[in-house]
Amino acid sequence: MRRPRRGTDSETASKPLLTTRRRYHIALGAARQLLAGGELSATGCGALKNHIFDDDGRVAAAVEIFWLNDDGDALLATLRALGLGAAPG
Repeated sequence: MRRPRRGTDSETASKPLLTTRRRYHIALGAARQLLAGGELSATGCGALKNHIFDDDGRVAAAVEIFWLNDDGDALLATLRALGLGAAPG
């Protein structure tokens, strides 16, 4: 087993890199989850997908925080707010 790089904790070091493709996959999966759960309308989901594909920094930041901290609730809350047209609070 490889040792983690200096300056990283072992849990973060064992995760693969967060690539653009992986970021899209996570964000789109969350959008599907919000739509299926009735938390976003089809219109809101479409707006959220526009944010995702426009490389909105808020989406990227939310996914990165999810990736590092496994905070799915924060990811869903941020993406829900973007889909509803509100700034996340």
